[in-house]
Amino acid sequence: MERTATELGIRSKIVVIEDVLSENDYNHLFNVVNSRTSFPWYFVNHYHNLSMLDDNNDISTHGFVHNFFDDNTVYSNNIGILDPILNKLAEHFDCPVSPVRMKINMTLNVGKQVQQYPHIDKGEAIGNRNFKTAIFYVNDSDGDTLFFSDKETVVHRQTPRRNSLVVFDGETFHAPQLPLVSQRRLVININVILDR
Repeated sequence: MERTATELGIRSKIVVIEDVLSENDYNHLFNVVNSRTSFPWYFVNHYHNLSMLDDNNDISTHGFVHNFFDDNTVYSNNIGILDPILNKLAEHFDCPVSPVRMKINMTLNVGKQVQQYPHIDKGEAIGNRNFKTAIFYVNDSDGDTLFFSDKETVVHRQTPRRNSLVVFDGETFHAPQLPLVSQRRLVININVILDR
C-alpha cells in the first residue's frame, strides 16, 4: 500500500510504501540482521552533529551501524538481503536504480527522547535530480523520522513500522529520534541514483 505526499498533507515529495517485502523476504532479512553470531555491528559514538551538543560524551550520540555499500565498494557479505528492497525501488520509480550508499543503523533507548540533527545524506549528490533516499523500517518502534522543509520546520513525522519504506528526494532534510519506549530502532538507509 502506497501513500503519496498529497495524502500525507505535505508539499515535499515523500511516499510511504507499506508491506514492501514478502513475508519470506522480510523474515529472512530480519533473521540475518538479528543474528548474534554472523551479522557484525560496529559501534559509533557520533550519530549527531557534535557541535550541537553540550557534552560530546553524551550517551545519546551512541549507536551501531553495519555498512553494506558505500563509494562503489561492497562492505558486507550480507548485501544480497537488500536486493528485494532495491527491486521495489526500481518498480516504484519505473526505472533501474544504482546504489550510492546502503547501511543499517541501530539506535538505542537511552531513557530520554533525543532528536538527532537534520541532515541530507551523501551531500556530494546534491543537485542531482535523480538522487533519492529510502528508509526501510526493520522493526516496529517509537522514535519517529522527522522531515523538514528547511532545517527547522517539521512537515511530516513517520513512525517506524516493520516492513515499510519511506522514499523521498535526496535533498530533503530529515532526522531520526531515539526510541523512548522501544528498546531499539532498526532502519536501513538506502541512497540511490535513478538510471533515467
